[in-house]
Amino acid sequence: MSKGTPNTRTFNGDTKDVVQMEDAAKHLPRVSSDHEKQVQESRPLDVDPVFSLREQRKIIHKVDKRLVYVLGLMYCVSLMDRVNLPNAAISGMNVNLDMNKRIRYSTVRLVFFITYTPFQPSATILTRKFGPRLFLPGLCVAWGAVMVGFGFVHKWITLIPLRLFLGLLEAGYSPGYVYLLSAWYARYDQQRRSSLFYLLSLAAAGASGILAYGMSKTDGLAGHAGWRWIFIMYGIITMMLSVLGYSLVVDFPGRCKQKKHWGFLTDDEIDFIMASQANNIRGHWKRAFTSATLIEFGGIGGIAGSLMFRTRDVPKYHLAVYLSLAFNFLIVILVCINTVFFRYENKKADRGGKVLEGDVNFRYTI
Repeated sequence: MSKGTPNTRTFNGDTKDVVQMEDAAKHLPRVSSDHEKQVQESRPLDVDPVFSLREQRKIIHKVDKRLVYVLGLMYCVSLMDRVNLPNAAISGMNVNLDMNKRIRYSTVRLVFFITYTPFQPSATILTRKFGPRLFLPGLCVAWGAVMVGFGFVHKWITLIPLRLFLGLLEAGYSPGYVYLLSAWYARYDQQRRSSLFYLLSLAAAGASGILAYGMSKTDGLAGHAGWRWIFIMYGIITMMLSVLGYSLVVDFPGRCKQKKHWGFLTDDEIDFIMASQANNIRGHWKRAFTSATLIEFGGIGGIAGSLMFRTRDVPKYHLAVYLSLAFNFLIVILVCINTVFFRYENKKADRGGKVLEGDVNFRYTI
């Protein structure tokens, strides 16, 4: 994380409004060496000459309302849409579409990740090009329409192109919102909000089955089976939320060239956000592509998961459960190793024995 006054060329690669950046400069913290370590770790620190720490938190919470809450809700819906296939299968889809033969169901599950996995890294570029306010809700309304299409399928083979297209659309959402959060929040704040997204994913996964069960009870309504209404209703809800997303999600800080576009913030609050991002600018693209790559490997795990849960292992899926437990134990081990490594690297940098990420002031946030 670099210190100092930002210039118009390095802020985000585009030409910026000089006056706005000069206004933001008055909020740049002038920290002493006693505070330097806290600043390096991107922790909240009351060093702004205009706002107290409490006022800074209020400003960040304003941003939360426009980003974290709305994007988190859309993320929950995307996860629910993704796991609707097993809910529909339990509600009669496999019987109606004759999907219990051989590996038909596993094939339909697997093809989603063929497009979902490789297209994630490019999503950060598209998010930057089209802007998150248009790109992320646009993806949401598109995959909502695809979900509605699932409800009108009459042959199991038709599910394959729909799942491929759904994977392509959902591939752009997670990398896009991670990149957007990295542009608005310091590393410490971003970690907490990313954790919230993953907690929401657990809640969404738990709630999806309950909601799907309720929707399946509409069996026979308008001549459609209950499993079809699961897809149709979820698709409609998804498209409705995309309208909310378009209304509330904000663009990257550097894209708001005129302060009137910020609406929900005052002039001084705008300057504070711009200044805080000047101290957090290092590595935006690197963090964005790294996050997309990590999510991409998660997609590879989804392919493995589709193959682990075999039809012949119903109803207890012993093999899949044991493998899942083993992989989760491996995750715990890897996290512990990573934590120890980062602490070692930070201590080495504190002693002056190493420069991290090409910046003497950079420290890993653990």
